[in-house]
Amino acid sequence: MDGMGAGTAKTQVQPEFKPGNNIVVKVNNYDYSSNRNRSTEIILKKTA
Repeated sequence: MDGMGAGTAKTQVQPEFKPGNNIVVKVNNYDYSSNRNRSTEIILKKTA
C-alpha cells in the first residue's frame, strides 16, 4: 500500500462474540506517526 507516511493511521474493527448477550467490538487504531497502537473496546449489550 502506498501513502503510508507520517500521520497516517490504520483502523481495524474486529467484532468478537463472547458467551452471554454482550457483543464486544474491538477497534484497533495504529498510529504510524508515533508507532503506537491505540485500542478501544466497545461493548454492546443486547436487551430483550
